[in-house]
Amino acid sequence: TLDELLRASDVATLHVPATKQTERLIARAQLRAMRPGSFLINNARGSVVDVGALAAAIKDGHLGGAALDVFPDEPAGK
Repeated sequence: TLDELLRASDVATLHVPATKQTERLIARAQLRAMRPGSFLINNARGSVVDVGALAAAIKDGHLGGAALDVFPDEPAGK
C-alpha cells in the first residue's frame, strides 16, 4: 500500500496524474507516516501534495526536505 511504501522509504517520488483520486494524495497523515529525515519529490501535479502540511513537516524537522517540480498554483513568470 502507499502507507507501507512511505513508512519504508528514505525517498518517495510522485508520478501520477491530477484526478479526483490523487488530489491531496499526500496530506498530513501520509507525511507523518514517512520516515523521519526522509525526502519527498513531487514530479506529478501540484494538487497531489498538501503543500501546507509539507511545509510544516519540513519546518518541524520530521522530513529532511522536498523537491517540487509543480505547485497547486504556479507562480507567475517574469
